[in-house]
Amino acid sequence: FCLGAGLARLEMRILFRELLTRLPGVRACGEPVLVPSSFDHRVASLPFVLD
Repeated sequence: FCLGAGLARLEMRILFRELLTRLPGVRACGEPVLVPSSFDHRVASLPFVLD
């Protein structure tokens, strides 16, 4: 259990919301690649393109 996990998730949601709001040409171009782990949930890569 990590006390900061909720804050980290919130920060990521805000980051992507602001990124997509400020840069309308940014869009996802594939599925996120997740790191397989029973300990945590991480994204190894999240492909985007900039139009």
